[in-house]
Amino acid sequence: MGEKKMIKKERKSPSKKKVEPVAVDPLISRRSWSDYKSMPISCPSFSSNFEKHYTIEKSISGSGGITKSWISSRCTHPTCPQLAETNIYPKYIHIRYWEHVHRVFRDLDNIHLRMSAPLDRPKVVITGISSPAFAFYRTGIHYGDCVWRTRDCRIIDPYSGNNSFMEFTNVIGFQRTYYAISRQGSLAVIELVDSGKYEITALGSRRVVPNCRVSKQFREYLLEYEGEIYVVFLLSRVSIEVVDNVEVFRLDKSRLLLEKVDRLVGDAMFFLQDNLCLGISASLLGCSKGSDCVYFTHDKAGGAWFVFDMKSCCISTTPGPEIDL
Repeated sequence: MGEKKMIKKERKSPSKKKVEPVAVDPLISRRSWSDYKSMPISCPSFSSNFEKHYTIEKSISGSGGITKSWISSRCTHPTCPQLAETNIYPKYIHIRYWEHVHRVFRDLDNIHLRMSAPLDRPKVVITGISSPAFAFYRTGIHYGDCVWRTRDCRIIDPYSGNNSFMEFTNVIGFQRTYYAISRQGSLAVIELVDSGKYEITALGSRRVVPNCRVSKQFREYLLEYEGEIYVVFLLSRVSIEVVDNVEVFRLDKSRLLLEKVDRLVGDAMFFLQDNLCLGISASLLGCSKGSDCVYFTHDKAGGAWFVFDMKSCCISTTPGPEIDL
């Protein structure tokens, strides 16, 4: 049983890589209709069931998966094997941001930009670097009023082999509290403090990584379901193109610890893909079967979907759950 770690700040020169404050137009922060066709509805069994789009849209809670690889051979800290992110966005991906009042496009090569789920208010963007480490967006009273406030991170990642500052690669918000995971698996809580600024207020006492260390690579997802935060790992032993196992954890928010989950609560179904993830009730979706399962696809799957049955711990291909209610 661990306690929350006290945060210790160290003197260290700022990160050399700088990036301008990033913003997202509030009018387009919700994904387009075509984007929603590529979420669980891209399952063959959902392809013609457009009335479920709104139900699924309201359940989106995570912004997708992060792929990480163990690189222990390059680790200078033998008791703390290092992780590398292996799916940095390519340079042709554009991030929309505000420059004065006008929207422009700009390429940010090798900078990891990830926004909290579409329905989060306020929104947070993490950068994957330490300066700035994250930014919060607030809308004003009048149209066009918007404020982006950026924050640097000057907290050394406890799992870094070279005493680097934390660099966040995954984030989720719940009731105006944000939970961010660093590249090395540190968990940080970001909250609004008395000064009116968002700050890192606590760190988890254990590393956010899979239990199974046999796998060389894994995909990491954050999602919320019925008030609980979950972390799901898709594990690959040899090739990242093949998922060999799935692990599901629930975050104990009071102790900032992950607890292994053997069964999903109620008739829950989880859906995971590269650009978003969600948990939803099978009955709400209109399915009499398929609960207690994790459905997933990824960029190496060639459009195929798979299902991990929590009861049998087996993975199989699937057209998706059948809507029959």
